Amino acid sequence: MSESNAVRRWELRILSSIKKEAKSEKKIAKDISLNALTTSQLITANY
Repeated sequence: MSESNAVRRWELRILSSIKKEAKSEKKIAKDISLNALTTSQLITANY
């Protein structure tokens, strides 16, 4: 799996996590089982 596919998979998991309600980055990280720093970077990344 390429790195961009892996990032896309995590992005989709983040979107699924916030689909029903607004959540903090910390809560999203817990929901998707990824550390908070990495989750924050994915959320705020400029593509």
